[in-house]
Amino acid sequence: MIRVIITAKRKAGMSMDAFKHYYENHHSVRGTRNFPGMARYTRKYLTPVGTDEEPPFDVITETCFETEQDYQRALAHFASDPAIAEAHFADEENLFDRSTIRTFLVDERRTDL
Repeated sequence: MIRVIITAKRKAGMSMDAFKHYYENHHSVRGTRNFPGMARYTRKYLTPVGTDEEPPFDVITETCFETEQDYQRALAHFASDPAIAEAHFADEENLFDRSTIRTFLVDERRTDL
């Protein structure tokens, strides 16, 4: 399984409730269209524990693809039409401080307990 993790901070002045609502009802819908073939797509909203300090990001998004081929097809779809990427990035402006977005491929290891 190919896993991609994305971390991001909500745009300045946006409440966490508004952030979650927009992500769940708008941006995630766009994501499923723009990156077809995902096996799983989750958003993990973070609440700091034990500190009043503002965290560096508010959400961890995980997208999973069954195979490398599925992942490459999704990337190719996104790149196939400049209007897709343009609209996706424009929608990110409604939600994120885009300077905080980081994307990672994940090499996951588990310990059975």
